[in-house]
Amino acid sequence: MVLGVLERYSEAIASYDKAIAIKPDYAEAWFRRGFALQKLQQKEEALASYEKAIQIRPDDAWAWRNRGTVLGELHRKEQELASYDKAIEIKSDYSDAWNNRGWVLSEMKGYNEALASRGGNPVKSPTCGGSA
Repeated sequence: MVLGVLERYSEAIASYDKAIAIKPDYAEAWFRRGFALQKLQQKEEALASYEKAIQIRPDDAWAWRNRGTVLGELHRKEQELASYDKAIEIKSDYSDAWNNRGWVLSEMKGYNEALASRGGNPVKSPTCGGSA
C-alpha cells in the first residue's frame, strides 16, 4: 500500500504479485494491483485484477466502482454503468458510484436518468459545495 501512495506502482505491483502468490484468494491485493495497473494505463490488466477481486469478494462495492472506472476508460459504457449499478446495489449511499453513474448516463445521452441519479444520492459530496 505504501508503494502505491508513493506512486511507485511497478514496485507495488511486484509486491501484490508476491502476496497473491502466497495467498491467491487475497481480494485486497487483487484490488490494489488493479489500481496500480490502472495508474500505469494498463487498463485490460487492471480490469482483470478488479474482476478477480470481485470473484473472491463479490460484495465489494469499491471493486465494482473501480471496475466501472476502468471500463469507462476502455469506452465500454454499458458495462461501466452496470458496474456502478452493482456498487450502488451493495452500498446504496456510495456517493462516488452515484456520481459516476450520473456522468456515464450523461455521456450516453440519458440526461433525465442522469439528473435522477444525481438527485437520488442521499449523500452530498464534500467537493461539490452545494446541491446536486
